[in-house]
Amino acid sequence: MEKVINCIDPENNGSSEIGDFVKCVECEKTMITDIGLEHCPLCGEFDKLMWVNDDYREITIKELIKMGYEVIPEIEIRIK
Repeated sequence: MEKVINCIDPENNGSSEIGDFVKCVECEKTMITDIGLEHCPLCGEFDKLMWVNDDYREITIKELIKMGYEVIPEIEIRIK
């Protein structure tokens, strides 16, 4: 099961349930981020985020789980 890191900040995004489904080409992490975010929330690099799937650019956490992804909190990645 592929892991997707939940990097949504509900205070900035307006929702904790929907975000952009992207992968950073710098740190190679797959994540769901705030909609429209231009930098990777994990490594900080700008203009390195690419869509994972053009059909699901904006997606909910529930949809990711239904598609078979394991959604993990960002804090679990930062601790390691």
